[in-house]
Formats: sequence, C-alpha cells, structure tokens
Amino acid sequence: MTEYNETALAPDAQRQTEASDTAGRHAASHEEDWFKPCAVIPVHDQQDRLAKVLRTLRDEDIPCVLVDDGSSPEAARLMDELAREPGVQLVRHAHNQGKGGAMVSGLREAARLGYSHALQIELDGRYDLSAIGQLLDRASQAPDAIVCGYDPSERSLGQALARLYTLSASIRDVRCSLRVYPLATTLAFANRIDLAARTGFDMEILVRLHWENQPMVWLPTSAIRPAGLSVSVQGCLELAAMHARLFLGLLMRTPALLLRRLND
Repeated sequence: MTEYNETALAPDAQRQTEASDTAGRHAASHEEDWFKPCAVIPVHDQQDRLAKVLRTLRDEDIPCVLVDDGSSPEAARLMDELAREPGVQLVRHAHNQGKGGAMVSGLREAARLGYSHALQIELDGRYDLSAIGQLLDRASQAPDAIVCGYDPSERSLGQALARLYTLSASIRDVRCSLRVYPLATTLAFANRIDLAARTGFDMEILVRLHWENQPMVWLPTSAIRPAGLSVSVQGCLELAAMHARLFLGLLMRTPALLLRRLND
C-alpha cells in the first residue's frame, strides 16, 4: 500500500507458421510494452459496490489502484482486505481530499507502477461497466487521446457551460466518469495546473485539456439518472471558484479558440 500524507504441417509450412507465431508474439510483446492500462477508483465510504466492481475488472483482467480518500474504518478494512488480492494496489489518504485529489493521487500511483493509461471508474453505479472493454480497445488505437464515455441524452447546465468555456460542442459530457487517461500527458498537465479537488474535477480537466488541444475520443454509454445530487457548502464554493477560473481562462483564450474554430 502506498500512502500519501493443434494439425501437423509440412516442414516449410511448419517453419512459416513458426515464423508467423514468433512475429505475432513479438507484436503482442511490443503492444504490452506501450499499452499497459489499469483502473483508478476513488473510494470514500462506498464499500457496498466496491467488491462487485473489482469482480468486473478481474473478469476483464484489468488491474486497479484503489484510492481510500479518508474513508470510515469499516470501508478502510475492506480495502485493506481487497488490496491483498492480485492486481489490486491501495493508496490511502489520511483525510478526505475529494474526488479530484483522489484521482490525481491514483493517476500518479498508476504511473509509478508502470502503467501507461488509467481507466477512471466511480462507485456511484450510474454508468454501464460493460463498456470498459470498448473504451480500452479504443484507447489502444488512439493512445494519445483521452477516451471518454458519454450519455447521448445528456443535457445539463454543466454541458452548456463547457460549450461556453471552449466555444465549441466538442466536449459531449462533462459528468460521465468512464474515461481512459493517457498517464504521461495527463500528469504533465496536472502537475502544472491546480485542478478542482472535489465536485468540479471532471469538468475542469476536460475544459482545460481542450484549451491545450488535447485529442479526445467519445464513445456512447448508457447511464442511470440519479434521484438527486447533494452538494455541500464547501462543494458549492469550490464549484463557484472553478467556474470563475474557467471564465477568466476563456477571456484570455477567446482569440485563440476562435482561430482554432476557423481552421477546423
């Protein structure tokens, strides 16, 4: 745990087959060298869904990094137990840092462990995890892009604001938590920018990466609408501060964004 704070063949055919098999193994080995994905799961007292999500990842042969973001003792004990299983690593925050803080810690740990890409998964049960294989396949085909799931029916104020901040409709869903991040480029960015630690992380990182012309690939996925969302006073203040930062950023980048649209 890491803590932060079978048919016989003629000889010629046999040789050709062996050569083909060797080339195939070399190609597979090469792919394994550059595309090594894992999942990153921020956890804050959501232990009810955790074991089920880990079974899904195990069935897909996807290792994962759990980030205990200041959870209760009961949830922490469960994560300690799960971290003994093969392919499961645990990062622990002594105090809750919010989703953004947990994700950045998880991404850094994934990079330290030698992974190239990280699949972001949340434990809210809103999105269909059967899409993760498709997301990872697409990420292997476009390794420099962020591959994002999106709900085709998504209509929200956040979505409208993302269009305002980017002067485009290229960001299709700011709330879907199913994403595959290329670790090198994402962490280089996160180490330079102070991102929203809590509620606004998912939106802010996409808007800011769009400003930097980061490639993004979008794949549709199904979603379940939550009955309602509660945001703390601290969360509301952080969201307000994030939107203020993004609006000021837009004012400084408007000429460049308009020029980009003209060149597209």
